[in-house]
Amino acid sequence: MGLDISKYNVDSYMEGKQYIFGLQLGATYKINDHLSVFGGMRVNFVSNSYFGYLRNIEVNYPGNENLMVPASDTFAKMADGETDPTTKQYLTLLSTATADKELDCDQTGWGVTPIIGADFKMGKWNVGVKYEFNTKLNVENKTKINSTGFPAYDDGVNTPHDIPSLLTVGVSYEILPVLRASIGYHHFFDTHAKMADNRQKHLSGGTNEYLGGLEWDITKAIQISGGMQRTKYGLKDDFMNDISFNVSSYTFGFGAGFKVAHNIKLNVAYFWTNYETYDRESAVYNDLPTKLISMGLPEGIASTITIPGTDSFTRTNKVFGIGIDYTF
Repeated sequence: MGLDISKYNVDSYMEGKQYIFGLQLGATYKINDHLSVFGGMRVNFVSNSYFGYLRNIEVNYPGNENLMVPASDTFAKMADGETDPTTKQYLTLLSTATADKELDCDQTGWGVTPIIGADFKMGKWNVGVKYEFNTKLNVENKTKINSTGFPAYDDGVNTPHDIPSLLTVGVSYEILPVLRASIGYHHFFDTHAKMADNRQKHLSGGTNEYLGGLEWDITKAIQISGGMQRTKYGLKDDFMNDISFNVSSYTFGFGAGFKVAHNIKLNVAYFWTNYETYDRESAVYNDLPTKLISMGLPEGIASTITIPGTDSFTRTNKVFGIGIDYTF
């Protein structure tokens, strides 16, 4: 069923924030001059918020690509004047699908992370290993508005939001008394952490991060550093969506420390991330026939609506940080 529509306009906006605040406690035991071990836990508090909308959707009037009209109202009027029940149902569904959509939802939750670690030091070498266990988290919605049609954002719904277990290995070497080099490796066991809609099943593996850096004491009071990080995700097409996605990246950063008093050190840092672009091509864009069938459109008609399309996922990131170390 063709309507000869080739253009659309939409007023869209999306703002999302995701925070995990942590309070960590632990203890270290020195086994000998070279080896020490650590055990502890971190209490995590989750605070997420999402606000966005799709408004004022317009399409070109069927057969006239230069005349833009309100989509929902136009389809509704066409449905009112239609005598064929199937076509009438189809136009009614299009009217519903192109109506304004809005989401205003906050999420909160908490969970506990057990942590173990070990540190080995000999001569100019230092090796550290840490393992953080998987953190069971469920976040509860506090929703003011949800006209999106996605029940996962309804008020009171609980959603899995686990923090994956993490293996961290770091190695440093003292090249000179004032110059040190370090490398590191992180592995997040993402496929074992429960996510909304079981999205973890749409990953080919966990996340791998590779790090390297240098630190130089210019004077006793001034220190500079620089490094990079490669992050590689095990992504599949079904994992990606407009609300939450990841893409592999390279990060470069620089920092400096200034001892402003005998027990106070000022630290500043800047880093930026170059993200890759993940393209997801679809012969049937956004699985439209399945969604139309779920809305009540007969399968014979829905299966003929096969619009191809491509989603490109990427992002940008630049961060400046400042902190103070105070020694008691």
